[in-house]
Amino acid sequence: ACRKETEPDLPPETQWIPVLPDTPYDYLNIHLPPDFSLPPLGFTPPYPADNPTTNAGATLGRVLFYDRQLSLNNSISCGSCHQQSRGFADPMSKSTGFNGGLTDRNSMSTVNMRFSNRFFWDLRTNTLEGQVLQPIQHPIEMGMDLPFLVERLSAISYYPPLFQEAFGSTEITHEKIAFALAQFVRSIYSYQSKYDLGSQTGFANFSELEKQG
Repeated sequence: ACRKETEPDLPPETQWIPVLPDTPYDYLNIHLPPDFSLPPLGFTPPYPADNPTTNAGATLGRVLFYDRQLSLNNSISCGSCHQQSRGFADPMSKSTGFNGGLTDRNSMSTVNMRFSNRFFWDLRTNTLEGQVLQPIQHPIEMGMDLPFLVERLSAISYYPPLFQEAFGSTEITHEKIAFALAQFVRSIYSYQSKYDLGSQTGFANFSELEKQG
């Protein structure tokens, strides 16, 4: 959720600050079904050694994920294409970028990315930390220059405290932006679907036709 704040260098429609819950969401104690710990999923560590997920880091990542100020003209966020109501994906065959242009490919789902080790449709990146900044810099997708992004976020009142909570310093860098976004994306699971629940009960919740499928 967001509410308006006056930031003189931004147009009125983009003057937002996040409204965070009094008790932070617990990103660390998600009770996954037992089969998530079995091979091949169980072979994947919960996070890389240099970027452990924390509640403060994932919270910052969530704010960044939904902030349109990460695009050059303040028009779209990561969540504009990775739509939560659509399984964190885009229902269109090609996604619309910050200036109205179309991407070469559809924006794929960010669900269960913790269990992946290759990203993008062409599998060109093997870490989430390396993936998350590429759409932000893409000339069609979000059109942002990283030094300008760091400068912009540093001037927005709510970001330095969030970076302090997440990383112990108010200094904002593109590496920290990548780390926070990766922490949030890594926390997006699908574990309560009909299939997930059925896998724990011998699919007693499935019809005979569904079991055949």
